[in-house]
Amino acid sequence: MTNKEISLVFSYIYSQRVNLERQINDFQSRLRYRNITETECLEFALLKERYNMFLEVTGHIKSLLCLNKKQSVNTCIICGDDIPNNRQVCTVCYNRYKGVKS
Repeated sequence: MTNKEISLVFSYIYSQRVNLERQINDFQSRLRYRNITETECLEFALLKERYNMFLEVTGHIKSLLCLNKKQSVNTCIICGDDIPNNRQVCTVCYNRYKGVKS
């Protein structure tokens, strides 16, 4: 796999994980100070199980693709373009983030 493809896989995994964690936190905060029904309890259990299954499946995917090894990342974390090893973001994305007109 190329560095750009690896970056895309990790970006997808990260965004899905954050989304699931956010759903769990939102659900927990809604249930914290009131009595819950059996349906809500089941929905929460299913959400937690979906999160655990996601972690397990992504772990298997990373091990099958040999992505568990720590490698030096030389692609931009935003766009995936090749960059020097001592940077995380390319100059185009950095300037776009800072609002610099090119």
